[in-house]
Amino acid sequence: ADGSRLNYAAAPVARPDMYVLANLDAGPRVGAWHRYLALSLAPLAFMGLLVGLYTRAIQRDVVASARQIKTFASLPFAADQPFEIDPAMPEELQSVFQALYDLKTQAATREAALTLSGEKNHALTLELHHRVKNSLQVIQSYISLGKRELSGKSRQTLAQTEARVQVIATAYRLALSEAGMQSVPVRLFATQVTNNIFATLREKHQWVTTSLDVEGDMHIDRLIPLGLAMVEVLGDALAHYEFNNFSVNLISSGADQVDFTITQETEVPPLSHVSTRMMAGLASQLEAQALPVDGKNLLHWRFSVDPQGPKA
Repeated sequence: ADGSRLNYAAAPVARPDMYVLANLDAGPRVGAWHRYLALSLAPLAFMGLLVGLYTRAIQRDVVASARQIKTFASLPFAADQPFEIDPAMPEELQSVFQALYDLKTQAATREAALTLSGEKNHALTLELHHRVKNSLQVIQSYISLGKRELSGKSRQTLAQTEARVQVIATAYRLALSEAGMQSVPVRLFATQVTNNIFATLREKHQWVTTSLDVEGDMHIDRLIPLGLAMVEVLGDALAHYEFNNFSVNLISSGADQVDFTITQETEVPPLSHVSTRMMAGLASQLEAQALPVDGKNLLHWRFSVDPQGPKA
């Protein structure tokens, strides 16, 4: 009536109508079922407890320590910055942290040494360039003084040597700065070299003019052969055609290309005194294309320039 379940057992006493009916206690069966459940679930509960404890320990000791190591590895590092290892960190991770710290210390030390070495090398290079520039000025002055005591062909030869030295000295003077060797505007260099040639090699009745329609820079390695080519061709022309005037022309032809020509006012036979091998070498250093000359052209080269940088 109360919905509970009862167990009964029946046994015959006198057949066929007398039986003994007995109600059996279900407590032992229920107790056995409970013991079975307890024995089955206890290992699972214990395993769950162990998983929870290990997860908490890993989260507290391993994951937190790994995050600390990751943060340390990603931060900028200085060899003199304070360094402390969390005493709660596991010993194995402490050794990893220490190894990482040692690696970063060594890297910072090497980087500082390389920076110092680079600064020293830069200072030495600047000093070397300054000494080269000063030495060229001394040589130029010495040649100029010696030229005054000569005349005729000897004076002419020494004057052309002075003009060559002036090309290199001018290139160094314009390219050298505190930051190192910089690119130089082609127009500025060509103007100064032409002025030097005008002052050094021409006779009083000769003239050298310029037409410099060029915007662009070049490194000293290419400026020097350009200036030397001007000295060789103009120097030879001024020496052998004393009643003629000449013009140095640098004209942009598009796409950072420049046409470099040296022309004569009065057309005369082509020059035959300049070494073709030397001129070919200068053209190669300048990375120039030698074009055919005709009419009044004594020289015609085409070469590229770098886009002109911003002015300081």
